Amino acid sequence: MHPPEERRSFLEAASPDDPSLRDEVMSLLDADEMAEKEEFLEKPITSLTGLAEHLQNADPEPPNRLIGTEIGPYHLSRFLGHGGMGDVYLVFREEPYRQQLALKIIRPGMDTREVTRRFEMERQILASLNHTNIARLFDGGVTSEGLPYFAMEYVDGIPITEYANGRSMTVQERLRLFQDVCRAAHHAHQNLVIHRDLKPSNILVTSDGVPKLLDFGIAKLLNPNLGPVDAPVTRTEIRAMTPEYASPEQARGESLTTSSDIYSLGVILYELLAGQRPYYFRKKTSEEIVSVLYDSEPAAPSAVVTKVRTIGKEKSIEIVPEEIGRRRGMTPERLSRQLAGDLDNITLMAMRKEPERRYKSAEQMADDIERYLEGEPVLAHRDSRGYRLRKYVGRHKIGVIAAGIIALLILVGSVITVYQGNQILEERDRARLEAKRSHEVTDFLVGLFEASDPSYAPGETVTAEQLLEHGAEKVAVELDDEPSIQATLYHVIGTAYVNLGEYKSAQRILQRSLALRRNLPDERRAMARTLFALGMSHEVIASFDEAHKYYAENLQILSESGPKTATDYIVTLYHLGIVSHFRGESDRADSLFTEWEELYATVPDKSDPALSPATYGMARVYFARQEFGKAREYATSALGSMSREHGALHADVLNARGMFASILLALGEEEKARETALDVLSGLKQVYPNGHRDIASTNEVLGRIHSALGEYEKAERYYRRSVELWSTSIYGDTLNTGLASASLADFYYERSRFREAYDAYLRAYRAASSSLGEDNIVTLRIEISVAQSLGALGRDIEAREILTSNLAALRKQRDEDHHLVQRSKKVLSSLD
Repeated sequence: MHPPEERRSFLEAASPDDPSLRDEVMSLLDADEMAEKEEFLEKPITSLTGLAEHLQNADPEPPNRLIGTEIGPYHLSRFLGHGGMGDVYLVFREEPYRQQLALKIIRPGMDTREVTRRFEMERQILASLNHTNIARLFDGGVTSEGLPYFAMEYVDGIPITEYANGRSMTVQERLRLFQDVCRAAHHAHQNLVIHRDLKPSNILVTSDGVPKLLDFGIAKLLNPNLGPVDAPVTRTEIRAMTPEYASPEQARGESLTTSSDIYSLGVILYELLAGQRPYYFRKKTSEEIVSVLYDSEPAAPSAVVTKVRTIGKEKSIEIVPEEIGRRRGMTPERLSRQLAGDLDNITLMAMRKEPERRYKSAEQMADDIERYLEGEPVLAHRDSRGYRLRKYVGRHKIGVIAAGIIALLILVGSVITVYQGNQILEERDRARLEAKRSHEVTDFLVGLFEASDPSYAPGETVTAEQLLEHGAEKVAVELDDEPSIQATLYHVIGTAYVNLGEYKSAQRILQRSLALRRNLPDERRAMARTLFALGMSHEVIASFDEAHKYYAENLQILSESGPKTATDYIVTLYHLGIVSHFRGESDRADSLFTEWEELYATVPDKSDPALSPATYGMARVYFARQEFGKAREYATSALGSMSREHGALHADVLNARGMFASILLALGEEEKARETALDVLSGLKQVYPNGHRDIASTNEVLGRIHSALGEYEKAERYYRRSVELWSTSIYGDTLNTGLASASLADFYYERSRFREAYDAYLRAYRAASSSLGEDNIVTLRIEISVAQSLGALGRDIEAREILTSNLAALRKQRDEDHHLVQRSKKVLSSLD
């Protein structure tokens, strides 16, 4: 970079035959120097912007002068602000229908050839884009004074960071919002448009939570055929940027690609997560900006959220960790833990100095965030120490050499000390063994994820299921001589299949892990975890006998290897109780639940996230027993723990809140129950856009709530939707479909729609008997309802025959005073 006094002579030597170009570049350099002196760098650095501000200050007429006038079919209502090269107004159009838009027009005096060309470029760019999260272009034209304008979608919103903070959005909610921004940027990139000024103020979020990408005033078209017809194909690049969000290559005025926008997205994500930007400039000179962006590594987001930070010079601002945490619904320490690892890596990968080492596309970044949200392995990984060391050595060779000599002397002394003790030798050998294991696992994972790299699988989209299947094949072939590592990876892959709802695949892979671990005597605790995963994979598909077998063996191992107060023992105890109940072993289930409560009472920290699912499950047990006060107590405890750990928009939290809505309904708080359930349904649709069992359950809850409120049409819609979702899901017409049908049948019976009730009860009975068996307590309960509906239809003989058999089966399992025995007798007597 040449000093100011040498610039003109350099330009004269560089372009002796083009004085107009030389004068234009010199004027840009002068404007840049003036901007540095006057500290304009909070705004985009560009000759066009500088000219706009100059003319704005020199123009005696305020922008409000056009309010109330007409431009084309548009009536100008209100001044909205400056849009780089012009003014933006809120306008209305009456024909062919009333429409509210934003109109951008070049200000008088700014209609130079360069500004007009850039303005027309922005209009052309907007015309080429059509995406939900990008403000749309509607119209364009020229005023009677010859000034170009265009009308676009009016976005009544606030910057994305302000929106997220104002609503105290959780980390998960912020990530979902940011994904939409990534996909909007990807759409622009697919249309060969680089935005070049991505920052929160150019991403407004509407009141209904839709982010909109704005202001393509300094965007760049990679396809010159899409630009204005008189635009030169090549020209001197104008450095246009907002330094705090600019990429290193943008700061140096180098040729830009879509990767520059990805860097800016990384900065925005950093600010959304950590409540502050990675860099703050002191003098804000070009030299400082380039130096910081090229030579300074940003601190990880997780590292800054627990530290007080003061920024600014005269008007300093203090960044307070407690405030950042509060805006995200957690303490700074918990926020740091949540950001550490994958979220740090995702953010910093987008912000790598070298464009080729960032995400290949904005869509890939959005997909990596999705992987994080779904609990899957992410593509981003921490920058290697070796790579960063090489970069550091390149910048500080002399210092590194001197430090290396000192380190070598220290190392020699350390080696002598190490070899003085046999114990240390053993520790070293163990460390080498662990390093070998770690190296092999790392190599395996690298090879596995290469399958999703387009350079390895061009033109293919690799699904999670395909990746897991590929991983299982690699484990079988490449780690055949490492049974411990093989078992560990089979367990991880099997658990991932469980989370994806692919239960048969999960069982197949988990069985491989279990078989290996049975022959590894030192891995009993690890085998217990695999047994638990197998139990869970069978429980969710109502294979209760198999689930009981695995849970029981798991519990036995845990009781032998640790205290019964351990969290994993207590959680397994709960699940064993559940499957015992569904196997018809009610006394056994009651005994297990009693033991669970006794152990739970001794747990000092009931906020342990690992304990929450079982605590929530006990709320369901007490709800089934109609002990609603106790159910509310457990549900409140589980919900508090889950919310602190995961935030509001998490599947477990939403599921627990759905249960809480049912408890509120049972306690007579119908309006509060409806509000809670509707909020849960909305959240679940965001978390599971392709549908999920929890959405089906919540629809049933809303059916019961609306029925209690007397809103029967709405209630029926929710009940029917629940049955539909269960029957068309991956679970098919099984137990859950039957239970949902039973709830719909109850609704019909209460409305005296006995024929519809009978049909629904019969479907429920067939589903329950095929899943659980004819003598299961759940099946027998539904059978009573089938008989009751037959009696209501006047088919007393059939009803009496069913109830006689039903009562005999119930008496084999329950005492005479059990509520189902009493109910069966009552319905039978009503037929006489």
